[in-house]
Amino acid sequence: MPGRVRPWRGRWCFRRGGRVVGKEPPVSRVVHFEIHASEPDALIDFYTAVFGWTFTRFGDMDYWSISTADADGDDGVGINGGLTRREGSPPGPSAPVNGANIVVAVDDVDATFSLAIDQGASSAAVPEDLAGVGRVANIRDPDGNLLGLITPDLSAMSGA
Repeated sequence: MPGRVRPWRGRWCFRRGGRVVGKEPPVSRVVHFEIHASEPDALIDFYTAVFGWTFTRFGDMDYWSISTADADGDDGVGINGGLTRREGSPPGPSAPVNGANIVVAVDDVDATFSLAIDQGASSAAVPEDLAGVGRVANIRDPDGNLLGLITPDLSAMSGA
């Protein structure tokens, strides 16, 4: 985690590994997510198959960094995250959400929903249109983590 250092010309700077990176403050933006896994290799296979994410083991720890960039390495407007070994039991099928819900933008909610089910996910909410938002669905990954899918209604976002 970078440490904040003194402002430079009115902007905050951050130190990572002894060097200064960035000159903008973290203005309450979500910058990282973590997925907890009872069987990390199984979830790595799932998220790679469904979303094409890439995973890199972080040292000797039971932790993998997740790159959500597309095949060309374009991060777009998304964020990257991590996958860590779960400490405890996975959530049950009807357990309430205990944490944050990640929502992934996809080109086709229906196709991604079907692929996720084929890869071992279960349905939490079937695909449906949500006026002014887009097409949405929810799944539980093979370890029971709740995950949202959305194909945004871009015309609603642009005010068209």
